[in-house]
Amino acid sequence: MSTLDLVRSSTRFNSIPETSGTQKVGETLNLVALKLKAPLDHCVRHAVRCFTAIHPGELGNAESRYVEMAKRVGIFILCVGSSLIALPLWAIAVGVDISGDKLTKKAYTELQGTPQGRPPLALGNIGRFFSLNANMLPKIPYLFGGTRPADERISGLAGLINYRDVDFVVLQEVSFKSARALWSAGLCYHFEKAYTRIGPSPLTDFDTCLFIATKRPIIGEPVFIPLPSADQFKRGIFYLETERCYVMTTHLQSNDNKEMRRVQLDKVLETIRKLEERGKPVVLLMDGNINRIDDEYRRRIEPYFYDPYRGPYSQENATCTNELDHYMMGGEKPSKPFEWIDYVCTSKDSNALVKESRLVHAFDLSKPAQAISDHNGFRTVIEF
Repeated sequence: MSTLDLVRSSTRFNSIPETSGTQKVGETLNLVALKLKAPLDHCVRHAVRCFTAIHPGELGNAESRYVEMAKRVGIFILCVGSSLIALPLWAIAVGVDISGDKLTKKAYTELQGTPQGRPPLALGNIGRFFSLNANMLPKIPYLFGGTRPADERISGLAGLINYRDVDFVVLQEVSFKSARALWSAGLCYHFEKAYTRIGPSPLTDFDTCLFIATKRPIIGEPVFIPLPSADQFKRGIFYLETERCYVMTTHLQSNDNKEMRRVQLDKVLETIRKLEERGKPVVLLMDGNINRIDDEYRRRIEPYFYDPYRGPYSQENATCTNELDHYMMGGEKPSKPFEWIDYVCTSKDSNALVKESRLVHAFDLSKPAQAISDHNGFRTVIEF
């Protein structure tokens, strides 16, 4: 292929319509809303911290337990008082956010990067994928996952990603605020585009919290398909198309609600079948919340997907830990300290060949205060 042909090919496969003036106004309103919500987020973050376990000399705790307790009482009172100012700002922000969504008319926000650029995936080429549940949800650090607030982990996560020579980064549990911070922390120099705030939820900020960044040009517009949910999270399927494959992510229902997971996964399978009828394989990267050691895995994953990550299932190769929750919040030890619930897989009918899939460690239980996430990630190499 000549240089001119390559330029034409890259242009054709990246032919997404230019952002309209109305859409730009809508995106600006969404950013204004994000700033207006910041004071309440700040209050909630510090108020929640007051109820975490005390680790003298760690995580910003005082060396003395009694001094730390007194400090927390003062911080909590200050947070309650400050919330009286922050709540009206939050209410205004919700209205601004809703107005912005009406103008953008998109189920996601696109971030533009300044990357080195790569050609589209071609037959026989290798695609490299990094995936991770990053545990960077809005408003509720500490409570779910047992990690420090997202802004204290952004640089660590950016370093973990930039260190990997990958074409696609697919994350779950990344809020709009965290996604923008991660992008600014260096990803924008390595990736061409990123997609965040997928399936907006202005009232709660709990959108799907899915995130995809790509170095490769994509075809057309990405697609978001809502899924039913049994909690405050929006659930959905998000995928984009490249020359040789579809890159798809989702985050299935957590806890013991197997019936809701079944409904969600059935929709995922239906979508994959329809896409693969067009002649391209689908790479599914997800937090499936289906433990590989449970019967649910044998019934819901094994018959339909090629899962390259196999046992033995030990502490060293767990994809998720609940030990950090115990470290952060105290209380009883978790009944399930380790789980194997994260996936990079292809359908059994796919012509994609998984060459390699390795665990990327994001936590070390000997240093819990330094954990980047309560999940480990995958670096997966696939040939098309």
